[in-house]
Amino acid sequence: MIGWPVFGIPMVLGWTGRYHRLQQFTLAFAIALIVTTVLSGLLPAIGTYAYFHLWPDPSVFSTGSYATSADSVPLLRDGTMRVLDITQLVGIVTFPSFHTCAAVLYLWAFWPVRWMRPLLLASNGMLLIATPIGGGHYFIDMIAGAAIAVLAIAAAKWLAARLTRDADTPIAAVNIPGAAVPAE
Repeated sequence: MIGWPVFGIPMVLGWTGRYHRLQQFTLAFAIALIVTTVLSGLLPAIGTYAYFHLWPDPSVFSTGSYATSADSVPLLRDGTMRVLDITQLVGIVTFPSFHTCAAVLYLWAFWPVRWMRPLLLASNGMLLIATPIGGGHYFIDMIAGAAIAVLAIAAAKWLAARLTRDADTPIAAVNIPGAAVPAE
């Protein structure tokens, strides 16, 4: 649920001519990913399954990549594991929840596309419901993820407005006799 929108959002927003929203989404997603990564490094946490030593029976319920990497987190924290394989970094971030962050960003990015709203609400609602169960997150992880998403959206809107300010201003006609030049 977290992967397909990263590719689907740019296609749908581009297809529907919502280029400004696409620009803001790309910027907000990058900001949120950077902030989440930095915070998770500064505030390393262990998810609920590892903390409470509760591992579901994989034949009944699989926690996916979280369970796969949960044994690495204590080794990272105590310094035993000193080398990370960048291709195997899955499920290592607990606080803040990037799943929640992504769900909020996806809802916001797609919201102007009315015909996508039912799919949006269903898929991102399921992503949010599954986050504490499948991702082993605490609710505070989800609250922090939602807050980061909201702040990333605000920052992206502000940055996009500053970066495109000159692009939205009409260019004065230069070297065209009789052309009106706007007064400043």
